[in-house]
Formats: sequence, structure tokens, C-alpha cells
Amino acid sequence: MVFALFLALMALFLPATALAATITPGGDVIMQCDATLTGEIRDGDANKLRSFAKQNGWEPAFAGSGSTDGIRTLCLDSNGGSYLEGIELGNVIGSIGIRTAVGPDRTCESACALTFMYGTFRTFEDIILPERRLHPRGTLGFHAPGLVVPRGDYTEDAVNDAYRVAIQSVERLASMRGMGQSIFPQALFLTILGTPPEEMRYVRTVQEAATWNIEVFPVGFPTTDRHRAVLNACTNGSPNAGVLAVFNRRTGPNLDLIESAKWDAGELRITTRDFFHVEAMSKCRLVQQNNAAQRSHLGKVEFLDVGVLSNSPLYRFFFFPPDMPIRDIPERPGMSDGQFFEALAGARPMPAPDAPRTEAPPPTATPAALIAPLATEADEARLNLDRAARQEIQRRLTLAGFDPGGVDGDLGPNSRRAIRDWQQARGFPASGHLNASQRTRLIEDSRELYDGWLAEEQAKPGKRRVKVCQRGALGLLVNCRMEWR
Repeated sequence: MVFALFLALMALFLPATALAATITPGGDVIMQCDATLTGEIRDGDANKLRSFAKQNGWEPAFAGSGSTDGIRTLCLDSNGGSYLEGIELGNVIGSIGIRTAVGPDRTCESACALTFMYGTFRTFEDIILPERRLHPRGTLGFHAPGLVVPRGDYTEDAVNDAYRVAIQSVERLASMRGMGQSIFPQALFLTILGTPPEEMRYVRTVQEAATWNIEVFPVGFPTTDRHRAVLNACTNGSPNAGVLAVFNRRTGPNLDLIESAKWDAGELRITTRDFFHVEAMSKCRLVQQNNAAQRSHLGKVEFLDVGVLSNSPLYRFFFFPPDMPIRDIPERPGMSDGQFFEALAGARPMPAPDAPRTEAPPPTATPAALIAPLATEADEARLNLDRAARQEIQRRLTLAGFDPGGVDGDLGPNSRRAIRDWQQARGFPASGHLNASQRTRLIEDSRELYDGWLAEEQAKPGKRRVKVCQRGALGLLVNCRMEWR
């Protein structure tokens, strides 16, 4: 009786016509795919990925202080396959430190979804952090492992083999919990076990993605009231902070949630009033971390009171209502992360709503020509940027609200990050390199701010180069040098 019930719960039949998985270089530009896995996951695919990584120089990634610059991205497009092999694929991903992603109009279900959850990177402090991205128009679905018996072969040996594989799948699934709450949340584990193999549980809402620690990317920012945006972020951040935040005041049109906004140790901190009620905690605080380490998220959500602190990563999509379908989230931010935090602090207006959609006029160019091309390193090399030109780019990015980490003429990781953020905000494919048209757009965007900065610089008292010496014995000048004064 028990075995029959187990069969009923675990029965799963895979499509016989599914294609074997292939791994090819490149992929979707928006998701920044370094490679793409497509097709049914079968035995041997983990070794296939291991060989691909070795051939393409994908060394184990260790991220200093949490920076994800340089991490490889494997995009997934598969309806599933072998549950066990999906987990083995995940082990390869975890051992190397690979970001996983599901792009627009792509699907990752069943075994593929388990592979997706292994997207991680490891810091030099040996801390493992999640690194997986789901496009708002991507499809990600989970279900419990199933007992797969070859069609027409219901012999005792066949059933026993299928039963053994099913039990192993359950055991391996349970072992994923050992990766920790932030990597494989208990809420997702229980959801998977509670979804029969013949069904599928999809990631549909903001709260589901937040609770299961899956980043929705790329997304913009909400145009709602700043207090409401903070309320959303605190609510969405509470499950992975290990707390159940209950909003204990009425949420009317005049919601007054924010108590303070201030800079502290280079971080902008926005703290709520005592609006949340959790054990020993009553305040929520959003912290924007501007250092180069924060590549995968904006900062953190903290719950605090009288020496008690619990926190969760803060992602852009947290600012949208928990019950909002992720497919309805806008994909373009319209402003930088720093500008949005300033808007939350009341220092600038919140993003303006998109203009009403009107029927577009017929295109005057082919669809392919209307798509902005990806700017490559070779495109930027053709610009022949000298040090002064590179400094100007950094200055213009800074003035536009995209921090390159200084103006030194060296377009290093911080500058590349700022360029990617600017590209994404302007609707360009984010590559971190500029081509001629994008450089022109940056100049146009920052013209007024840059001209104002130049005027201020020119108004400063001029310096001249003078010879500075010390007077030594017998009144002779020694240790002379030239200085600007």
C-alpha cells in the first residue's frame, strides 16, 4: 500500500522526443551569458560541462570581498531531464563558482531548476553566496522528484531500479539543504516536496522570488511613493533575514514610514519608524553599499532594535509589491542605484511613470538595425582613448550618477561596472565597453552637468610652477624641486 502510494506521488514521464543538452559559447546579451545549456539533461552532462569549462579557461572563481566582477554566467534553457544529473550539473557549477541565468522567453524546469539553484560564488573568506538570475519574462519551475519507469517495461528489476533512482533523488534533494538557508531556502525545499511530479510550481510573484532568494534581473525601479517602496523592500526582505515581519499600522494614502535617512561610514541608511513587529525588533533599515564589492545587489535589508540585528541582501525588485507578477516589473531602471536611494531619502523625485503607450509609427529601418549593438572591447579600442579622454568619461559618469570609483584615467573594474550600469539605464546592451555612438550619448546626457563642472574648475585660482629650495650652509640653496602653487 505504501509503495503504491509512493508510485502515485512520484510518477513522472519525460517526453521521448526531447533533445540531448548542448553547451555552446555565448547566448543572450541581456543576461550576459558566457555559455548556454539547451535541451534535455541526461547522464554525462555534468562531465560535459566540466570539460567545456576546462577548455574555455573557466577557473574556480573566488570573489574578493564579495565582488562578482569576472564571474562566468551559464544560461539555461531546458524542460528538465534526469533529476540526479541536474544535481550533478549543479555540483560542477558550485565547485567552479558560476552564475546561472534564465533569459527572456526561456524555460528552466524540473532538473534544470535544481541546476539553476546551484548558481553561486565563493568569497576569499570562504563564504558562499547565491548568484542566479531570472529574467522577468523567463520561466522557472520546480516539482518533486519522480519515479521513472521505461514505458512498457514494468518488470520487477525495472521498477526496483526506478525506485532506487527516485529514493536517491529525494536524498540528493534533501542534501541541497546543507548548502544553507541563503543558497537553498527551507521554504523552497518544502514547496518542491509538496509539488507532485506531474505538476509544476513556477516562480510567479515578487515575494516568491524574494523568499526563494532568486534575483529577478534586469529590473527598473517603481514610480510609487517612496514610503511605499521602502515598505515593499522591508516586507520582501524579511523571510531571508530569518524574521516574519508583520506590518502593524494601517497603510493608508498618507503612509509615513521613513524615520531617518543619513550617511554613515560611506553608506546611505534609510530607517523606518517602529512600523514592523517582529520578536525583539520593530525597525527596518535599508543600507546602500556603494563599494565595488556589491555587484549582485544594492545593499542589505536590516531588522533591528536594542542590539538585535538580522539582515538580507537587497535587490532592485524588492521595491515592488510582494504580490506583483514578476512579468509586470519594468526592465529599465531610468536612474542609477545611487539616484534611486537619494529619491528614497527624499533628496530627489522618485522615477516618473512611463509615458502612455501609443501606436508606434512604421519603422524606417529593418528590425535588426533598430536593436542597439553590443559595444565590444574592439569597438572601444577603435576610439583611441588617451588618458585625458578616459578621465573625461569617468567624470561624466560621476556627474550622471554612476560612480566609477574615482577619476584616474584607468578604466578598471569599478569603471566597467559604472559603464554597464549606465548602459542598462539607457537601454543599451550592458557590456562595460563603449562604442562611438554610446560615447556620443554619454556626452549628450552629461553636457549640462559637465559644462557646469568645467566652469567651476576654470573659476578656481590658477596655479603656477615654482622652484622650492632649502637654504643650506653658507646660504647656498639645496634640495630644490618644482611645485605647483
